[in-house]
Amino acid sequence: MDGVLQRDGGQTNQEAIDRQIHSWLTGAPTQLAADAARPFDTDSDRFRGRFLLLGMATTGERQPDDLGVQAAATVELLYGQALLNGRASGLLDTGVQGIDRSRALLASDYLHSLAYAGLRDLDVEPSIGKACFRSVSAASSRLASAWERVEESGSESIDRVPIEPIVTATAGDLAGLLGRADEDCRRALRTTGAVLGVARGHSDRDNFETDQLQSVNDLLPEEWMESVFGDGIGTDNVDELVAPLPDSQPLSRLRELADSVFAGSTNRITHD
Repeated sequence: MDGVLQRDGGQTNQEAIDRQIHSWLTGAPTQLAADAARPFDTDSDRFRGRFLLLGMATTGERQPDDLGVQAAATVELLYGQALLNGRASGLLDTGVQGIDRSRALLASDYLHSLAYAGLRDLDVEPSIGKACFRSVSAASSRLASAWERVEESGSESIDRVPIEPIVTATAGDLAGLLGRADEDCRRALRTTGAVLGVARGHSDRDNFETDQLQSVNDLLPEEWMESVFGDGIGTDNVDELVAPLPDSQPLSRLRELADSVFAGSTNRITHD
Protein backbone atom coordinates (compact mmCIF):
# COMPACT_ATOMS: atom_id res chain seq x y z
CA MET A 1 0.00 0.00 0.00
CA ASP A 2 3.06 2.32 0.27
CA GLY A 3 1.55 4.21 3.15
CA VAL A 4 -1.73 5.03 1.40
CA LEU A 5 -4.37 4.29 4.00
CA GLN A 6 -7.93 3.64 2.90
CA ARG A 7 -10.56 5.97 4.34
CA ASP A 8 -14.27 5.50 4.82
CA GLY A 9 -16.13 5.38 1.53
CA GLY A 10 -13.03 4.24 -0.36
CA GLN A 11 -11.25 7.61 -0.21
CA THR A 12 -7.49 7.37 0.24
CA ASN A 13 -5.31 9.77 2.17
CA GLN A 14 -3.86 10.95 -1.10
CA GLU A 15 -7.30 11.82 -2.45
CA ALA A 16 -8.23 13.59 0.79
CA ILE A 17 -5.05 15.70 0.63
CA ASP A 18 -5.73 16.56 -3.01
CA ARG A 19 -9.25 17.63 -2.18
CA GLN A 20 -8.01 19.90 0.61
CA ILE A 21 -5.33 21.50 -1.57
CA HIS A 22 -7.70 22.21 -4.42
CA SER A 23 -10.35 23.57 -2.08
CA TRP A 24 -7.81 26.12 -0.82
CA LEU A 25 -6.80 27.03 -4.38
CA THR A 26 -10.36 27.82 -5.47
CA GLY A 27 -10.16 31.29 -3.89
CA ALA A 28 -7.38 32.43 -6.23
CA PRO A 29 -7.77 34.06 -9.67
CA THR A 30 -7.90 31.50 -12.47
CA GLN A 31 -4.34 31.91 -13.78
CA LEU A 32 -2.79 32.05 -10.31
CA ALA A 33 -4.74 28.96 -9.22
CA ALA A 34 -3.58 27.07 -12.31
CA ASP A 35 0.06 28.04 -11.76
CA ALA A 36 -0.07 27.23 -8.05
CA ALA A 37 -1.61 23.83 -8.81
CA ARG A 38 1.13 22.85 -11.27
CA PRO A 39 3.46 21.18 -8.74
CA PHE A 40 0.57 19.02 -7.51
CA ASP A 41 -0.36 18.01 -11.03
CA THR A 42 3.18 16.86 -11.85
CA ASP A 43 4.25 15.47 -8.46
CA SER A 44 1.19 13.43 -7.67
CA ASP A 45 2.07 10.94 -4.93
CA ARG A 46 1.66 13.36 -1.96
CA PHE A 47 4.37 11.42 -0.14
CA ARG A 48 5.06 14.07 2.49
CA GLY A 49 1.41 14.44 3.47
CA ARG A 50 0.88 10.68 3.53
CA PHE A 51 3.94 10.30 5.74
CA LEU A 52 2.49 12.87 8.15
CA LEU A 53 -0.81 10.99 8.42
CA LEU A 54 0.93 7.67 8.88
CA GLY A 55 3.24 9.23 11.45
CA MET A 56 0.24 10.53 13.41
CA ALA A 57 -1.23 7.05 13.38
CA THR A 58 1.96 5.56 14.85
CA THR A 59 1.63 7.76 17.94
CA GLY A 60 -1.65 6.07 18.84
CA GLU A 61 -3.43 9.42 19.10
CA ARG A 62 -6.89 9.47 17.55
CA GLN A 63 -7.52 12.79 15.85
CA PRO A 64 -10.35 14.00 13.61
CA ASP A 65 -9.57 13.15 9.99
CA ASP A 66 -9.85 16.73 8.80
CA LEU A 67 -7.19 17.91 11.26
CA GLY A 68 -4.55 15.53 9.94
CA VAL A 69 -5.53 16.16 6.32
CA GLN A 70 -5.20 19.93 6.80
CA ALA A 71 -1.71 19.49 8.22
CA ALA A 72 -0.81 17.06 5.44
CA ALA A 73 -2.00 19.54 2.82
CA THR A 74 0.06 22.25 4.52
CA VAL A 75 3.35 20.36 4.12
CA GLU A 76 2.46 19.61 0.51
CA LEU A 77 1.92 23.34 -0.04
CA LEU A 78 5.36 23.96 1.45
CA TYR A 79 6.83 21.43 -0.96
CA GLY A 80 5.01 22.92 -3.95
CA GLN A 81 6.12 26.40 -2.92
CA ALA A 82 9.75 25.25 -2.91
CA LEU A 83 9.44 23.72 -6.39
CA LEU A 84 7.94 26.91 -7.78
CA ASN A 85 10.67 28.91 -6.09
CA GLY A 86 13.15 26.68 -7.90
CA ARG A 87 11.46 27.57 -11.17
CA ALA A 88 11.47 31.28 -10.28
CA SER A 89 15.21 31.01 -9.53
CA GLY A 90 15.86 29.39 -12.90
CA LEU A 91 17.01 26.12 -11.33
CA LEU A 92 14.06 23.87 -12.13
CA ASP A 93 12.28 23.23 -15.40
CA THR A 94 10.94 19.70 -15.05
CA GLY A 95 7.17 19.69 -14.52
CA VAL A 96 6.78 23.47 -14.58
CA GLN A 97 7.95 24.38 -18.07
CA GLY A 98 4.72 26.22 -18.85
CA ILE A 99 5.20 28.84 -16.12
CA ASP A 100 7.53 31.78 -16.64
CA ARG A 101 9.68 32.89 -13.75
CA SER A 102 7.59 35.87 -12.68
CA ARG A 103 4.41 33.78 -12.57
CA ALA A 104 6.26 31.03 -10.71
CA LEU A 105 7.40 33.53 -8.07
CA LEU A 106 3.87 34.83 -7.60
CA ALA A 107 2.47 31.30 -7.32
CA SER A 108 5.25 30.35 -4.89
CA ASP A 109 4.41 33.27 -2.63
CA TYR A 110 0.74 32.36 -2.79
CA LEU A 111 1.36 28.75 -1.72
CA HIS A 112 3.57 29.98 1.10
CA SER A 113 0.72 32.17 2.37
CA LEU A 114 -1.79 29.33 2.02
CA ALA A 115 0.43 27.00 4.05
CA TYR A 116 0.42 29.38 7.00
CA ALA A 117 -3.28 30.02 6.61
CA GLY A 118 -3.85 26.28 6.83
CA LEU A 119 -1.90 26.18 10.08
CA ARG A 120 -3.90 29.06 11.48
CA ASP A 121 -7.13 27.17 10.89
CA LEU A 122 -6.05 23.98 12.69
CA ASP A 123 -8.51 23.21 15.49
CA VAL A 124 -5.94 22.50 18.22
CA GLU A 125 -4.93 23.92 21.57
CA PRO A 126 -2.99 27.19 21.30
CA SER A 127 0.26 25.60 22.54
CA ILE A 128 0.16 22.91 19.82
CA GLY A 129 -0.82 25.45 17.19
CA LYS A 130 2.17 27.64 18.10
CA ALA A 131 4.51 24.64 18.04
CA CYS A 132 3.24 23.68 14.56
CA PHE A 133 3.78 27.25 13.38
CA ARG A 134 7.35 27.21 14.71
CA SER A 135 8.02 23.91 12.95
CA VAL A 136 6.84 25.13 9.55
CA SER A 137 8.57 28.47 10.06
CA ALA A 138 11.83 26.63 10.76
CA ALA A 139 11.42 24.68 7.52
CA SER A 140 10.81 27.91 5.59
CA SER A 141 13.95 29.42 7.12
CA ARG A 142 16.01 26.37 6.22
CA LEU A 143 14.80 26.46 2.64
CA ALA A 144 15.58 30.19 2.47
CA SER A 145 19.10 29.48 3.76
CA ALA A 146 19.54 26.84 1.07
CA TRP A 147 18.50 29.26 -1.67
CA GLU A 148 20.97 31.83 -0.33
CA ARG A 149 23.78 29.27 -0.48
CA VAL A 150 22.90 28.43 -4.06
CA GLU A 151 22.95 32.10 -5.05
CA GLU A 152 26.23 32.78 -3.23
CA SER A 153 27.94 29.76 -4.75
CA GLY A 154 26.68 30.47 -8.25
CA SER A 155 25.37 26.91 -8.53
CA GLU A 156 22.98 26.18 -11.37
CA SER A 157 21.52 23.04 -9.78
CA ILE A 158 18.49 22.71 -7.53
CA ASP A 159 20.11 19.53 -6.17
CA ARG A 160 21.93 21.75 -3.66
CA VAL A 161 18.57 22.59 -2.05
CA PRO A 162 17.43 19.54 -0.01
CA ILE A 163 13.73 20.25 -0.42
CA GLU A 164 12.49 16.71 0.11
CA PRO A 165 14.43 16.04 3.37
CA ILE A 166 13.49 19.40 4.89
CA VAL A 167 9.79 19.11 4.11
CA THR A 168 9.46 15.42 5.03
CA ALA A 169 11.27 16.00 8.33
CA THR A 170 8.77 18.80 9.01
CA ALA A 171 5.92 16.41 8.21
CA GLY A 172 7.31 14.04 10.83
CA ASP A 173 7.55 16.82 13.39
CA LEU A 174 3.96 17.92 12.78
CA ALA A 175 2.83 14.30 13.05
CA GLY A 176 4.43 14.09 16.48
CA LEU A 177 2.98 17.41 17.62
CA LEU A 178 -0.55 16.66 16.45
CA GLY A 179 -0.28 13.12 17.80
CA ARG A 180 0.79 14.52 21.19
CA ALA A 181 3.89 12.35 21.12
CA ASP A 182 6.78 12.77 23.54
CA GLU A 183 10.07 14.28 22.37
CA ASP A 184 11.70 10.91 21.65
CA CYS A 185 8.87 9.94 19.31
CA ARG A 186 8.86 13.35 17.67
CA ARG A 187 12.57 13.07 17.03
CA ALA A 188 12.09 9.59 15.60
CA LEU A 189 9.50 10.87 13.15
CA ARG A 190 11.55 13.93 12.21
CA THR A 191 14.69 11.92 11.59
CA THR A 192 12.89 9.18 9.69
CA GLY A 193 11.32 11.89 7.52
CA ALA A 194 14.74 13.37 6.78
CA VAL A 195 16.15 9.94 5.88
CA LEU A 196 13.26 9.06 3.58
CA GLY A 197 13.52 12.51 2.00
CA VAL A 198 17.18 11.90 1.19
CA ALA A 199 16.40 8.46 -0.20
CA ARG A 200 13.60 9.81 -2.41
CA GLY A 201 15.85 12.58 -3.68
CA HIS A 202 18.52 10.03 -4.47
CA SER A 203 16.17 7.71 -6.34
CA ASP A 204 15.07 10.61 -8.56
CA ARG A 205 18.61 11.52 -9.64
CA ASP A 206 21.49 9.69 -11.27
CA ASN A 207 24.13 11.28 -9.05
CA PHE A 208 23.76 12.12 -5.38
CA GLU A 209 27.03 13.58 -4.17
CA THR A 210 28.55 13.72 -0.71
CA ASP A 211 28.29 17.51 -0.48
CA GLN A 212 24.55 17.23 -1.03
CA LEU A 213 24.30 14.97 2.03
CA GLN A 214 26.48 17.46 3.88
CA SER A 215 23.98 20.20 3.08
CA VAL A 216 21.29 18.09 4.74
CA ASN A 217 23.57 17.64 7.74
CA ASP A 218 24.12 21.41 7.92
CA LEU A 219 20.48 22.43 7.49
CA LEU A 220 18.88 19.69 9.61
CA PRO A 221 21.22 19.45 12.62
CA GLU A 222 18.52 18.13 14.96
CA GLU A 223 16.96 15.65 12.53
CA TRP A 224 20.06 14.24 10.90
CA MET A 225 22.18 12.04 13.19
CA GLU A 226 25.49 11.47 11.44
CA SER A 227 26.47 8.81 13.97
CA VAL A 228 23.60 6.61 12.74
CA PHE A 229 24.47 7.04 9.07
CA GLY A 230 28.24 6.90 9.12
CA ASP A 231 28.28 3.82 6.90
CA GLY A 232 25.35 4.88 4.72
CA ILE A 233 21.59 4.77 5.09
CA GLY A 234 19.17 1.98 4.35
CA THR A 235 16.16 0.13 5.74
CA ASP A 236 18.12 -1.21 8.71
CA ASN A 237 18.66 2.36 9.96
CA VAL A 238 14.91 2.97 10.01
CA ASP A 239 14.35 0.17 12.52
CA GLU A 240 16.77 1.92 14.86
CA LEU A 241 15.20 5.32 14.28
CA VAL A 242 11.60 4.27 14.94
CA ALA A 243 12.42 2.24 18.06
CA PRO A 244 10.84 4.88 20.40
CA LEU A 245 7.48 4.57 18.63
CA PRO A 246 4.89 2.15 20.07
CA ASP A 247 4.66 -1.16 18.24
CA SER A 248 1.47 -1.12 16.18
CA GLN A 249 -0.02 -1.78 12.77
CA PRO A 250 0.67 1.82 11.65
CA LEU A 251 4.32 1.38 12.61
CA SER A 252 4.46 -1.74 10.45
CA ARG A 253 3.02 0.30 7.59
CA LEU A 254 5.66 2.96 8.17
CA ARG A 255 8.38 0.34 7.89
CA GLU A 256 6.77 -0.93 4.67
CA LEU A 257 6.77 2.62 3.37
CA ALA A 258 10.47 2.93 4.16
CA ASP A 259 11.15 -0.38 2.39
CA SER A 260 9.40 0.89 -0.73
CA VAL A 261 11.40 4.12 -0.70
CA PHE A 262 14.76 2.37 -0.37
CA ALA A 263 13.76 -0.12 -3.04
CA GLY A 264 13.61 2.85 -5.40
CA SER A 265 17.26 3.68 -4.67
CA THR A 266 19.65 1.59 -6.75
CA ASN A 267 22.49 1.85 -4.24
CA ARG A 268 22.90 2.27 -0.51
CA ILE A 269 23.29 6.01 0.10
CA THR A 270 26.55 6.88 1.81
CA HIS A 271 27.24 9.88 3.98
CA ASP A 272 30.98 10.08 3.28
